[in-house]
Amino acid sequence: MVEQDVRGGCRQRGSEDRHSIRLGGSLNEEANPRIEDLFLIGERPIGSTGKYTVGYFNRIAGAEETIQATEVLTALEIGASKRPTVIVNVETEDGSQLGFIERVGPGQWRFTWKSAYSDC
Repeated sequence: MVEQDVRGGCRQRGSEDRHSIRLGGSLNEEANPRIEDLFLIGERPIGSTGKYTVGYFNRIAGAEETIQATEVLTALEIGASKRPTVIVNVETEDGSQLGFIERVGPGQWRFTWKSAYSDC
């Protein structure tokens, strides 16, 4: 049986309504536990009731002890241009690192910076 849940998220409003969401699921098999981690950023114009455009998507699936997980820490606007940015913590079996995912154009988001790995 697959269990799924929302594991974190953040809402940011500017000229668009933006959501950063982390979803996860697990297949509970005692001998071979497997999980899936989904992270996405969607946006749509303020006041719109239409569908969100997915500007960033990351899916990782595998053994529970080896999977990379992306956790949303905050969403903010950086610099004079007020570039929308989502700050995340990426955890792996080797440690974790902070990262910036920035809006580079309408409906387009990219990882623009990652810190060095930290094992604590």
